[in-house]
Amino acid sequence: MSYDLEVYGKVALPLQGLGAITKDGLALESDTDDQSVSRVVHRPSGEYCFTVEGPFDVADGDPDELPKDLGSDLHYRYLIVVEGSERPHIEHALTSATRLASAVDGMAVDLQADSGATSTHATERKNPDEPERYLHVRWYRRFDEDSGSLAAQYVESAESLLPAALPVAFGLSEPLREKFTRVGLEGFDRLYRDECARRRLVFKGNRPLISGFIDAWSDEFIAELHFVQLVFAASELSRPQFKGALEDFFVDLAQRSKSFFAFAEVSYSQFSPSQALPQWGEWPGLPQSPPWLSWFSTDYAELVRPHLTAGELRSFPGGLLYRSSLSPSSISASWSEPGSWVPVDFVPEQNDPENHRQSTASARTMPAALRSANRAVNVR
Repeated sequence: MSYDLEVYGKVALPLQGLGAITKDGLALESDTDDQSVSRVVHRPSGEYCFTVEGPFDVADGDPDELPKDLGSDLHYRYLIVVEGSERPHIEHALTSATRLASAVDGMAVDLQADSGATSTHATERKNPDEPERYLHVRWYRRFDEDSGSLAAQYVESAESLLPAALPVAFGLSEPLREKFTRVGLEGFDRLYRDECARRRLVFKGNRPLISGFIDAWSDEFIAELHFVQLVFAASELSRPQFKGALEDFFVDLAQRSKSFFAFAEVSYSQFSPSQALPQWGEWPGLPQSPPWLSWFSTDYAELVRPHLTAGELRSFPGGLLYRSSLSPSSISASWSEPGSWVPVDFVPEQNDPENHRQSTASARTMPAALRSANRAVNVR
């Protein structure tokens, strides 16, 4: 269960370098995928504390969801989420919310204390003491002449195999103004082709789909990876029908998009999957721990197949599906467990004490096609 706070302010300050939320031994750990989201961790251990999102424009939100006493001069909103219910983290979040409110000349709102507000992250579970789990799904591909078709490929696959993955609202940033019921596949595809050469297409759905995005399709920048990310409520995996449909969708989109790697894993964090962040846009390597599901392109499959003996392997045109021996709801297991995952040569080094997701050297073993020829990108 999460503990949620909102901060409303007169001014919009970027999260990066915001001193108000980095006191008391805390540090911002930016997710380079999204500059409007940052994890706050304890320094120097790197232990997760809470997540901050924003700033968002209040005028673009739903007036019915705003605090009743919100002043007309408070134009910007931040959201602070403590994933879980550990009291020390909540205390840090409450203190940071107060300091952030002071920095933006505004007010902090405790959504748990305000009877008129509801949390968009907290959900009812059979065991309220168990932290909510999130299912992260990602597909990675190289840029090519079909990159602009990725949004259409996504919708076509979801419509045929997993309607629960279809977007409800979408756009380039919050608030998401476009409605899928109004414009359908054609409008979703058109916005991506026309506006997302350099910006990602962001969307939200109906539960169990919480959020997703499709990365920018242009290869003009130094980044050499093109990917799709989805976040579901992991509790839905208890339904065999959803789990089976998700697997079919997972493989189908990997084939349609010519993904060289894809994974589905469960995490306690809504915002940070375990996959390492690249340094300069290169492919860093495989995750440190075995995901529940993994997809490997044909050339990747040739390298990993001899090592994956603990789970289930299925060959498909264009690639290989590996289903871990772990249950779908398991968080992780050590890659060093024999047969459960690949040897250390397949995973990147992650030795940055300030950001534990950051790769500091890319994996030594990967398909040659994924090894960048750009010396500025290839970090070994």
